[in-house]
Amino acid sequence: MLAGPVPLANAPARARFVSRDACIACGSADLRAVAQGRFDAEPLRGFLAADPWGEDPLPALGDAPWELRGCAACGQVFHRWVLDDAWQKLRFRRWMGEAAMRSFAERVGATAFPARWSSGTNRIAHVLRLERLTRELRTRDEAPRLLDFGCGWGELVATAALAGCDVHGVDWDAHRLRGAGLGADRLVGGLSELDPSLRFHAVTLFEVLEHLTEPLEVLRQLRYRLAFRGILVVEVPDCSGVDGIRTLAEYRAVHPLEHINAFTAASLERFVERVGFRRIETPAAWVTADPVRLARTAAQRALAPWRRTTQAYFRREE
Repeated sequence: MLAGPVPLANAPARARFVSRDACIACGSADLRAVAQGRFDAEPLRGFLAADPWGEDPLPALGDAPWELRGCAACGQVFHRWVLDDAWQKLRFRRWMGEAAMRSFAERVGATAFPARWSSGTNRIAHVLRLERLTRELRTRDEAPRLLDFGCGWGELVATAALAGCDVHGVDWDAHRLRGAGLGADRLVGGLSELDPSLRFHAVTLFEVLEHLTEPLEVLRQLRYRLAFRGILVVEVPDCSGVDGIRTLAEYRAVHPLEHINAFTAASLERFVERVGFRRIETPAAWVTADPVRLARTAAQRALAPWRRTTQAYFRREE
């Protein structure tokens, strides 16, 4: 575990923010404050102070404002104030170093066996679904060509590669990319670094869309990289009922430095379909030798049409 955060050194005294004054979904300027406050006010300050950091962000944040706002035209919710490009780089490289991220994963139980088992079997299920859904796009002997955008430590990339997929990953963080164990040509820091002729059968974004300053533009770029009728998989935190930062759960859902875009199942579907995708049913995938778990999964599948979640499969229709 990390020791307490150390002061931010060799950086401007105060973090710089920019204001997003148009809806991230529809572009409307008819926006309303859902919740607002300051970084130095409780309970937000306490939540931030309790998190593991490489370098303490609180001195740089000072009394800067935060504001969660909603669009009167389409209902999309997002944070108004986001760090500028220079401070985003500082956040990733210094506030959120490798040790800090691993410490946070330990704190929330992500490194314990039950969580690792669940995430591992879920990754296998996604690969099975994507192989099935992309059969119409490739010959029998052609491997599914997959792109994991925001691939993090590369777990999905490694799982898909083990299954024989032609897989590529994009992530800003070079030390996390190295953990995937693939060649440098397959793990890159941005879409522009990929071979421009590459078109993918499927693209995945797990826990990514909520972090992006311009999420709609990123979806447009990814759509361009997808073959016609290719598959897009998106997963984001479910922010249903979240209208402020009063509890730890709300802080995790709409963290004003991290989760700058807030989605529900309905708003996620509307958002992604704006750029030429159509939501499709998530195919069944059985990854278990436990009959009790199999029965539970089957019951969940039966309820799926009536219980939408913020993990969704889409097909490119345009």
